[in-house]
Amino acid sequence: MKTKNSPTLAVGIDVHKKRHYARVKIRETREIISPILKIYNSKRGLDFLLEKINHLMEKYQAKGVIFALGPTGIYWKPLGYTLHDRGCLVHLVNPVQVHYKRKEEDPAANPTSAKIRVFKAF
Repeated sequence: MKTKNSPTLAVGIDVHKKRHYARVKIRETREIISPILKIYNSKRGLDFLLEKINHLMEKYQAKGVIFALGPTGIYWKPLGYTLHDRGCLVHLVNPVQVHYKRKEEDPAANPTSAKIRVFKAF
């Protein structure tokens, strides 16, 4: 049962030409609740992402979901517009914020962190 105190899920997506990387967190507590998800830039990849999000929404009794995309060239447009057309709330993360988070990190300490900077900027 979803209540007034139910969490909202935030999905950070690092957009690329052929494959995107996503991670899900609880927005209010910033707790990461998924591993890095590899999503192919196709209908099948989008269906996979939405299936995972629906599962996590049920598991955590979330009241909603927000998608945060890094607007990389034109590659974000098919994903962003499709999510928007399906009724999802989509935010575009300013590339300056993503760049700032990159400078804060030590890439040698965590090589996979480079794939999810959008998630940290949101």
